[in-house]
Parts: sequence; structure tokens; C-alpha cells
Amino acid sequence: MLEVGNGGMTNAEYRAHMSLWAIMAAPLIAGNDLRAMSPATRDLLTNQEVIAVDQDRAGIQGTRVHDAGLQEVWVKPLAEAGTRAVVLLNRALVAADIAVSWQQIGLAAGAVSVRDLWTQADLGTMVDGYVASVPPHNAIMLLVSGAEPAPPAPDTWYLSDLPWAYALNGLGPVERDASNGGEGAGDGTAITLDGVPYAKGLGTHAASRVCYHLGGRCHRLLSWVGLDDEAADRGSVTFQVWADGVQLYDSGVVTGRAQARQVTVNVAGTQELTLLVTDAGDDNVQDLADWADARLLCLALATTIYLPVLQLGE
Repeated sequence: MLEVGNGGMTNAEYRAHMSLWAIMAAPLIAGNDLRAMSPATRDLLTNQEVIAVDQDRAGIQGTRVHDAGLQEVWVKPLAEAGTRAVVLLNRALVAADIAVSWQQIGLAAGAVSVRDLWTQADLGTMVDGYVASVPPHNAIMLLVSGAEPAPPAPDTWYLSDLPWAYALNGLGPVERDASNGGEGAGDGTAITLDGVPYAKGLGTHAASRVCYHLGGRCHRLLSWVGLDDEAADRGSVTFQVWADGVQLYDSGVVTGRAQARQVTVNVAGTQELTLLVTDAGDDNVQDLADWADARLLCLALATTIYLPVLQLGE
């Protein structure tokens, strides 16, 4: 439940609290006495633009994309293409400048419109990023409207070489061309399945979601999937491929003892691709899940072809 209006915190801290609940798509349950609340508390709890972020129909949970210790940047992709909700959080006892770049939040570089959701004021058009002075124990919440990353050009692309629109991972960040490792960035080793190393791929850890903007340019996804040898025969996950809200592939439960599977999925004509890894309904201990050698085959729009779904090895 929200602590807004319960006493013991400043209005600035209440605003930071409400901002985090909204960016995380958490239930907004008022925990204060509704019969006796200040105008400031009422304004916080009834800000329609902040509530709209929490209840956005895409239902995607926000994730932290920058952590400098006491200053953090959180982002939540919204249902409307090219829009993101962003929270700049300052946990320090003094004001601090916090910057966010459009690349950090999965938008194309260039001019982007920015709106402050707490003051409900348009801040104008910003190029490549935004910097704000955030008061102590406070947060600024933004609506950022720009363009999705450019879809892949005609070619074969490794997913680890493409910008993603969104990445959420169960332990640490999603790693490019390395296993997940642990909580730190870059702490994984070479992606290895059944003793075979792979130079390219994504190292994830359940529960994980990685999204790409395809723009209808690509027709086939190819990958080997399995639990990294780093998991030491432990862990259990499911690998899923979704496009435009439709599930195209489900591996079923994959354990650390199972052999890697080669997967080919038809993604022809789709706009948004999502790679999902679940914990298979149990805990996520050692759920070090690899999308090894993951590639997209992409054609020019005029020559897009539609191929039947093929799941190799089945």
C-alpha cells in the first residue's frame, strides 16, 4: 500500500514514493485516512497523468537503467509507440543533477518532446537527452515522446549488435555476447551450451524480457536456447518468442540437464519482437538462460517474404 499521507515523510518523499510505484506498474492502494488529508496529499494521489502511467495498457513494468548509488534513472515503455515514462530519483540529502539519454531508454536519437507529469507542464523539445536538478529525497517524473529505434536494415543481424527498446532481467543486466554471470554488468563468461562456446548472443536470467523494434523489416529469428553451462546442470526456465502480442514459440520447460535447442521462428511483417524467459513456475536459482547465436534475417520492405514457422530439432 502507498504510504502517501501517513506521516513520517515529507511531501517530496511521498512524491518519490508515488513515482516509483507508478513506474513499476504497482497497484495504487491508498493507505492514508481519506477523511483527513492535506491538499498536497490529495494532489499526489489524484494526479491523472501519473496514474495513467501506472495503468498503461501495455502493462510493462519499469526498470532501472542507471544507478549511480544515490541517483537513479527508471524507465517504463508505454503502449503508444515512441513513448516512455521516466523517473529521475535522487536519494541523496542534497540536490543533484541527473541526466537521461534517449539511447538509455530505447528511443532513437534526435529531437524528443518532454513533459513533467507532476507539474503537468510541457518542458519543450530536447535533443539526445535531458538533465534536471532533482531536489533531495525527491523525484521528477517525465513523459518522453519520440521515435522508436530504426528497424534493422536488410541484412542478417545479431541481436546483441542491435539496440533494444526495453530489457528487464532477473539478475543484473542483460549481457551482450556473454553469459549473465551475476548482478554486475560484464561479469559473465563466454556463452556456452553443452560445451560449445558462442561468440554472439544474449545472456539473460529469469525472469527476463528483451524487446526489439522490427518495423516489419525482418522475416526470421534464429537462435540456440538453453541454460548456460555456468548453471552447472541446475535451473529450469521456459523460452518464449512473442511478436505484436502474439506468442510464436514456447520451448516448454528447459532444465540445466537438457540439451540446447535450435529454434527458427517466422517473424515476417511484425513490428515488435519480445524474447521472454520465465522461471518455469519455480524459483529462479541458476536460471542462466542463453539466446546463443541469436540472429534476425531482414529484408527490404518491398521484398518481405512470409515463411512457415520452423522449429528445428522437433
